[in-house]
Parts: sequence; structure tokens; C-alpha cells
Amino acid sequence: QTAREEECNFIVLGRSQRPRLASRVVKSSVENVIAHAQCHVASVKIGEQRGAGRIVAAVSNERNAQLALELLPAFAQTWNASAKVVEFASGADNASRAETDRAVREAAPPGAEIKMVTDGHVADRIAQETAPDDVILMGDTEWSGLTRLLVPGVADAVAEKSEQTVVLIRAYRPARKRTLLIRLLTGA
Repeated sequence: QTAREEECNFIVLGRSQRPRLASRVVKSSVENVIAHAQCHVASVKIGEQRGAGRIVAAVSNERNAQLALELLPAFAQTWNASAKVVEFASGADNASRAETDRAVREAAPPGAEIKMVTDGHVADRIAQETAPDDVILMGDTEWSGLTRLLVPGVADAVAEKSEQTVVLIRAYRPARKRTLLIRLLTGA
């Protein structure tokens, strides 16, 4: 409500580290804001490090990850940090890989390190590609409701396991009418 009244176009929220099951069963006020915001949202889990050695953006061709990539230069400039992009293209055909790589090269700040990853579990590969003083920037999981309870996403796994600061980006998507079954499964 406040975001609408103030005509916000981006909301930044703190994210607590709650036990895994509790965070999926009990919807927090942060998750409610994320689900109902009529603008882009970032949820931030503060890590143990001070400052940022690099801003590491984990990207794919999903909408939230693409928004994280678009925001990478601003994060790097604000934190006065270098940038690294880790592209995830496992299971993608060559045309999709080329499209993702082109988008990364266009959006990444000058001098950013870029690495394409085509194998392994995404959360594990992010851990391998980051240092203790890095800030991880990535798209939030699209799922919500029952689906998110049963199948936690990669973004949730990274935020829960990582000692670093993790910024999860959720792109605004206008609400659409959904069937009862879809609303139960997605929580929307």
C-alpha cells in the first residue's frame, strides 16, 4: 500500500535467515510484499563480510535473472566493486546459449569477468565461483505457494547456505487471473 501511495518503482527489503522449513511454510511479511508489489523488488540477506570484493551476478535467461544482470552495473558502482557474471546455460541449446551470452556481454559493466557454466548444480557452482567477500546478485525463484514449499528454488538455497550477502531480484509481473488450482499451487 505504501509503495503504491509513494509511487515506488523499486522496493528493497531485508531478508532474515529462518530455518528452512519454517521459511517455506510460514509466509513472512517480506514474502507478502514481494508477492503483491506492483514494482520490482530486491530482498537482501546480509552476510558476514564487510564491504564487497566483487558483485557476482548469477544469470540465466529467466526474467528475474535478466533484471539482476541489468542492475549489476549500478550495484558495482554503488559498492565500488568489480563485477563478475556467471552465466548458467546447462540444458540450453546453442542458440539459447548464444543469446544469453550476447545479453550478458551487452549488459555487463566494462571490465567485468564473464564465465559460462554448462554443468553442475547451480547453487554449488555459485559457491565455487564466489569468494568470501563477494556479494551475490541473482534472480529470485519464480515459484510461490505450494510449489515453493515442495520444491525450493536455487535462489532460496543460495541465500540459506551462503555466508555472503545475497541480493535476490524479483521483476514486476502484472497480476493475471488464475484458476483455483493454480492459485493453490503457486500461492498467488
